[in-house]
Amino acid sequence: MTAVGRTVPGEPCEVRRCESMKVRKCDSGGVAAGNSGDWDRCRSLLGDLSANVGWLSRTPFALGPARGRAGTPLPADQNDAASPTRRPAEGAAHLGVSRSPKTGVDAPGYNQTSLAEAGEILATDTVSSVDSRRWKCICAYDGTSFEGWQSQVGGRAIQDVIEAALAPLVGGPTRIHASGRTDAGVHAHGQVFHFDAAWKHGADKLRAALRSKLPPSIQIKSIRAVAPDFHARFSATGKIYHYHLFLGEPDPFTRPYVWSIERSLDLEAMKAAAALLQGKQDFRAFSALNGPPKEDTVRDLRRFDLTTHGQGVQIHAEGDGFMYKMVRSLVGALVAVGDRKLSLEQLADLLRSGKRIPLISTAPPQGLFLVEVLYP
Repeated sequence: MTAVGRTVPGEPCEVRRCESMKVRKCDSGGVAAGNSGDWDRCRSLLGDLSANVGWLSRTPFALGPARGRAGTPLPADQNDAASPTRRPAEGAAHLGVSRSPKTGVDAPGYNQTSLAEAGEILATDTVSSVDSRRWKCICAYDGTSFEGWQSQVGGRAIQDVIEAALAPLVGGPTRIHASGRTDAGVHAHGQVFHFDAAWKHGADKLRAALRSKLPPSIQIKSIRAVAPDFHARFSATGKIYHYHLFLGEPDPFTRPYVWSIERSLDLEAMKAAAALLQGKQDFRAFSALNGPPKEDTVRDLRRFDLTTHGQGVQIHAEGDGFMYKMVRSLVGALVAVGDRKLSLEQLADLLRSGKRIPLISTAPPQGLFLVEVLYP
């Protein structure tokens, strides 16, 4: 933001006319005069503050919107509404607020931060006009202790945790949009989400800042700016999932990430079943949908096979999209075939009829990993 400033004699305040915002700003410890009519009110407030912050008059700083009690923004007419992407300053949040008895306007709380600390905070803040950009993020997470991806009332969903970490970095609550939801207990190596925010320090610093605020169970693997029409969900062309079985008793470090089956399975029959399920067909019988179809249930299962590694069995599923609990239902069908409870003929009938039967169980969540989201 280009700013041309002039100092009013005798006032501990610098008035700036910000050319990109076309407003006057009074940097009086966090009170923004968004219109010229606010200047008199600002000057009155300065008289009330001068004994406390007059020494700051030599420091040209600019704060974000004035904030009321409990950190809530003041009404629109008391905020600078001309630049919706302007980053609220850290100084305002650190100083706190108190009601000025003279003007009735919220101003920095004198007793909540020492003046020396206030000067250090405010002197480091600068005026900036950074356009909002769209950011694409790839993240990994251990879903064991979370209530799935999608935001929950209790705030223990992965989306909630990331949004809470992101908010102070970009100046307020920011909604993130993922490629899709994962259920409670499901993990990810490569979940993708996007968000729109103004950030002037580059993708690497944004990634580092966000990672520093997240728990070890969530990792931001990459961040980059993308075109404004990119959408984590609607731009995707497919997804890759892995599901892990363990035939026997796993050790304590493996158990949280596999479906432990302490019996032998007919792996050759399971491979034949996987080949039968592969391709473009109606997978309604393998979704968790109830009642009349609410969406197209035809999917292209481009790859569906399994490989063994000692006692471990990895099931690879790649498709143009998956319905709710579809991958876990497909795994449940394979295990039923491996247990010789479901024949290949019955499996083919399921595909034709689209009617789910009790033999198709939903595999437990801890063995499922979202590996990659595919884009053009």
